Amino acid sequence: MKVYYNSSLWKKFKGISGRPQQVNLKIQNNRSKRFIPTIYHFSKGIVFDIITIID
Repeated sequence: MKVYYNSSLWKKFKGISGRPQQVNLKIQNNRSKRFIPTIYHFSKGIVFDIITIID
């Protein structure tokens, strides 16, 4: 899957596609578990999804 960076919420243009980095990062604190599968690198920063595991 290609992920594109676009700083506008209203315009429908595609920017430059990001370079994916698989991290499979697991974060756990007192009551919640979170998972970050992939970080996408762009020239202006990074984008990543945070998945929260619900019991």
